[in-house]
Formats: sequence, C-alpha cells, structure tokens
Amino acid sequence: MTIYKEMKYHCGRRLIETLAEGEVGEYKWKVVSLGTHPCGYVSVPENHPFYEKDCWEIDDQIEVHGGLSFSGRIEDSNDFWFGWDYAHCEDYTYLPMYVGCGGKRWSTSEIVDECLKVIKQFRFYERVSSKTIVRLTYNGVIPKDTFKPQQAFLAQSSKNDTFHLVKLIGGELYDFTTRDIVSEVSWYAWEPICVEVEVKEQGENL
Repeated sequence: MTIYKEMKYHCGRRLIETLAEGEVGEYKWKVVSLGTHPCGYVSVPENHPFYEKDCWEIDDQIEVHGGLSFSGRIEDSNDFWFGWDYAHCEDYTYLPMYVGCGGKRWSTSEIVDECLKVIKQFRFYERVSSKTIVRLTYNGVIPKDTFKPQQAFLAQSSKNDTFHLVKLIGGELYDFTTRDIVSEVSWYAWEPICVEVEVKEQGENL
C-alpha cells in the first residue's frame, strides 16, 4: 500500500492525480483526485465473474459510496476497473452544481478503507473452478455435480431398473419418466461416458 498525499479540494484545472494505490492479491486499487472531488477504483482479475461487466449490471451487488459509476480501462492500465466518485449532494465538491452546499470532505485514508472494503465484496463473488474428467460406467453412480442445468442423462436407479431421462431443472433433479423430483435418488450411468465435471464454489466471504 502506498499513500502519496492527502486529498486537497480545488477548482482549478481538472488534472487526474493519484493519491494512493496498492494491491490485494489479484486485485488492484487506486484513489485519485480530480481536484473538484476524489474517486476510488478497484480492478478485478480476468477470471472474476464481473470481469468486463457494465457497472450498472452489478450495482446492486456491490455496496459503495454513491454506487458504482464507472467500469472499463483507465489510463496507463490494461486491467478492468470499477469506480465510484465522491461528488454527491452530501459531499464537499467544487463542481458548479454543488458549490456552496458544504458537505463531507473525504480524506485519502477514508477512501483507501472503502477500496479495501469493496475488494472484500468482489472476493465474495469469486468462483473457484476445477475440472475433472470422470468416466461413468454401468455400475458407477453419477456424481451430483455432473448434472448441469438443462443437461439430461439416461440413467437408472438400480441395475434392474428401467432407464429414465433425468435432467437438472431449477436446482432439482427431475425424472421425465415418472414426472417426479428425484434429487435424493442415486442414479447410475446407462453406458460408459466421459463427463467434464466443473465444480464451482463460492468465494470466501471475508
């Protein structure tokens, strides 16, 4: 973490100035001054589910001052960033529409703290994926993780059972033969097949 200087408000030429920046794992963060007001930015790695999404698509999932107002690349960086500003009606700013309204003056350290909180929120939505090739045999039970939404299998609940068409719908296994929910039944593959199982786990809630 590097804090270069304190936020100083002014109404002069709007030059972007970096006040602080750092990294937390694969995430980068940055606090900048536009003179009239400061802004905060956080970049997400390419494997993140929010990578290259518009900020309005995830605004209801990330809590930050005033809401996310930027998504994209910033100068001198190929990373994908989300940003927010401190130029709202209750913020101190030199923007013409708010001059004379008073409001809170944000310090660099306060914005750094918010950047770190935003990173924790992004980490909550991480997905850790591992892929394994599984060969299912006539006697092999089909792993629950093998069933993907709308993917159907011909399977049987025992060696002496008839074959059923089973599909994952709405998070539950549905048997099209009996028209029942059969999530608790152990299903066996009809014939040897190779399946690429993708196990997804929710990121750590820090």
